[in-house]
Amino acid sequence: MGKYRQFRPLAEGGMGSVFLGWAQSEFGVVRPVALKRLHAQFAFDRAAVERFLFEARIAASLRHPHVVPTLDVVSDAGAPVLVMSYVHGESLAQLLRLAAVTGHAMPADVAARIAIDVLEGLHAAHELANAEGMPLHLVHRDVSPQNVMVDFEGHAYLVDFGVAKAALQGNTTEAGSFRGKLAYCAPEQMEEAPVDRRADLWAMGVVLWEMLAGRRLFEGLEPSGIVAKISSPFTPPSVSKVLDAIVRVAVSLSRDERFGTARAMAVAIEAACAPASHRTVRKWVGRIAQERKLEKDALLAQLHVAAQADDVGAPSSREPEPFLMPDRRPSRGLVTSVVFASLVGVLATMVVIGSLGGAAAGTVGSIRPPRGASMALRAAGRPPVGPEAALAAPARVERPTVPRALLRPPRSTIDVGRTELAPQPTAQPTVLGTVLPVSLPVPSVADPLRMEQRR
Repeated sequence: MGKYRQFRPLAEGGMGSVFLGWAQSEFGVVRPVALKRLHAQFAFDRAAVERFLFEARIAASLRHPHVVPTLDVVSDAGAPVLVMSYVHGESLAQLLRLAAVTGHAMPADVAARIAIDVLEGLHAAHELANAEGMPLHLVHRDVSPQNVMVDFEGHAYLVDFGVAKAALQGNTTEAGSFRGKLAYCAPEQMEEAPVDRRADLWAMGVVLWEMLAGRRLFEGLEPSGIVAKISSPFTPPSVSKVLDAIVRVAVSLSRDERFGTARAMAVAIEAACAPASHRTVRKWVGRIAQERKLEKDALLAQLHVAAQADDVGAPSSREPEPFLMPDRRPSRGLVTSVVFASLVGVLATMVVIGSLGGAAAGTVGSIRPPRGASMALRAAGRPPVGPEAALAAPARVERPTVPRALLRPPRSTIDVGRTELAPQPTAQPTVLGTVLPVSLPVPSVADPLRMEQRR
């Protein structure tokens, strides 16, 4: 079914079933929907399919906050499937059963609010026109508690136009066939006479009475007894002082004595009884259907899990970008670079140490030793040291210039006779931005004398 997926059954009727499903966009957005399909025995029946598609066109044309719209019509194995908005709530029939079980009867103001919501949606259907602006004179013909949905926020909706009739529909009801539910059919509808919108108002009168009474109007009667009851004038039992008159007008035997429009009936209800707010309806629904709400919430949660699993396994036209986990192991190139940098650093350190050592030695050799030490060396026939050796020796290597940033302040002063010599600074060579500490010992002037004495 394209982007639609069927999940769990929700309700079943005489012609078809409604399933909970979802619509999923290419961006992964999941939206719950209601999928309505015909039973297998009607899926390829031409007349049934025509009525099914007529319902789809009518619901798709209606734009009203209290009418469940049809979003799409798709094909599944050749059979049509209606895609409708999902109402997160319960049918009015289910709420009335729960109210009877829990003992929480529906207050009159709550019944008034639900009736007004449905009547407003019904009025929009009755006023529907075609593209040329010609009224369709649409009649729902199946207004009943089963076709009224109340969501958990307190809003009521009209659903299921499966047996709706329009003046310009193009086909007529077959002779001897009956559309709708007998307990909610107007006398003219039961007799298969021409019907108009006032037949739907008769059904709304029965629904309003059942909301106020908390039970069926024709409970316990056989179909023949219901027909006999409807065919003659009758007055429903009193259930509400403020709304009894509204019910009596709605279920009048003569259609001329009923309300002319659904909106007129809604206005009359609002004048007789101040309707409750949707917040109040929500509280009443939550009181009697708390467990059902938890079940529906859990069902939606399961739907989203199933939709995510289906999205993972379904092929996508967009290839997702792969997510690569970071590799914690160092690459071979990184290891090679580190080793090479270490070797360069060691070589640079050796070059700096050698240069500074030679410079220190040359500086020490240029210092004049004491006069007694020089005369002792000449008497022993040893090579001269000091200035005499400097004249005969080749030119000494000049001390390399060390950047001022690498020098540290002198720590001590060496006193050799009358000459003061500051110790050589400790060079701090750098390799690839890392300072390598190199400590150079400062030679003493007396070291050459000790070496001569050892000889």
